[in-house]
Amino acid sequence: MEISAWTAKEKYMSAFWLLCSISLVAITYIQKSKITPSSLLQDLGLISLIFSWALAPVFFLQPFNISIKKPIPKPLAFGFLAFFAFQLASSIARYFG
Repeated sequence: MEISAWTAKEKYMSAFWLLCSISLVAITYIQKSKITPSSLLQDLGLISLIFSWALAPVFFLQPFNISIKKPIPKPLAFGFLAFFAFQLASSIARYFG
């Protein structure tokens, strides 16, 4: 992941996803007193997924038939794994909580 080699479109898309991630963190922080542990874990999963989108904008700028033939970028793979882990933890917290 060489950020200096990104095109302007990739940088703008990355900045957009980073801004979305930061705004979700701010909303979660503001609502921290009213939020349940299950909802907090869901928000953390979404934040990690959106942040991984900011680190791999090239994947979303390619046509879909080209994107599925290439391996998933590492930041995106880690983002999906974190998202699924937080969703699983949220389901467990909802079940036992």
